[in-house]
Amino acid sequence: MAFSNEITTVEKIPGRNIIVAKSVGKTNIADMKWFTNSLLEEVAEWKETGWVYMADISRMSPVFAPESAALIELTKTLVAEGCKALAFVEGNASMIRIQAHSHTERAATGVLEGHFKTKEEALEWIAKELHM
Repeated sequence: MAFSNEITTVEKIPGRNIIVAKSVGKTNIADMKWFTNSLLEEVAEWKETGWVYMADISRMSPVFAPESAALIELTKTLVAEGCKALAFVEGNASMIRIQAHSHTERAATGVLEGHFKTKEEALEWIAKELHM
C-alpha cells in the first residue's frame, strides 16, 4: 500500500521487507510526525522479522536544527521498531549525503547504513548485505 502527502510518497516493495520513501523539497516537524506514524503502521507486521528503510532524498533540501533533531529521533524509532538498515538514495546531492550520515551517526543506534546514487544500487546492496 502506498501513501503520500505534499512532500513524501511511501510504498512497500512487493515480496521484500523494504519500504521506500521519496521526498521532495523541505520537510517540517508536522510532516515528520505524519510520516513517522504512517510509516510505523505500514511496517508493524515486520517488527519481529526486520525490515529496511530506503529514503530517496536526492531532491530534498537541507534541514535545520529542529528537523535535524527530529530526524535523529526518527532513526532511533525506526531501529526500535525493527529496522535493520537505512539505505539513502542521494543522487549527486552531497550536502544531503553529509546530513543523512550525520543524523544516523548522532542517533548512535549502530544500524547498518548505505549511501547510493540510485534506487537500483541500494536494492543490490540490500540483497547482498541483508538477503532481503
